Order: sequence, then C-alpha cells, then structure tokens
Amino acid sequence: MAVNFAKAASAQSVHVLHGRDPYVPKERAEANLMVCWECPDGMFDLEKVRCLDKRCGCDLKRKTRWRTAACPRGHWDNRKNEMTTGTNGEKVNRL
Repeated sequence: MAVNFAKAASAQSVHVLHGRDPYVPKERAEANLMVCWECPDGMFDLEKVRCLDKRCGCDLKRKTRWRTAACPRGHWDNRKNEMTTGTNGEKVNRL
C-alpha cells in the first residue's frame, strides 16, 4: 500500500513542478469520495477511509483530491468530466 501511495504522490509532485494546479475542485473531491463510499465492488473501508483494492490501499481523504490520481477499478478519473448514474439513480460526475 505504501508503494501505491508513493507512486500517486510522485505523480502529484511532477504536476506541481510543471506549474499545474495539483488539486481538483472541492466539489469533485467530494464526488470522488462519494464514489468510493458507494463502491460497487465493496472496496471501501469506512472506518479507515481507505480503498481495500490491493492496487490502491490509499488514504482516500487525500487521494480523492489529487488531479493525477485515479481509481484502480476505473470508477473515477479526474481527467474527465462526464456524468453517470450513481447507485441511487442520481446523476453524478463520472470520476
């Protein structure tokens, strides 16, 4: 898990070094976290606010804010701004 977080942090650092805003807007970060909270694969640890996927395992309070980060299962992507239907039938950003 530490290796995965280190890779994500490294990508984030490169983004900063190139003068780009490293964070998504607050609304997008909250939507990312909601996608994790409602993970259709059951890979969310509510107590630790962590992804349980072995390819991730990250602290989602941080990772969901990073523009360069993505869900290892493809449930959100900060480079896109598409809409999808959430688990309750509401329209949410496909992150």
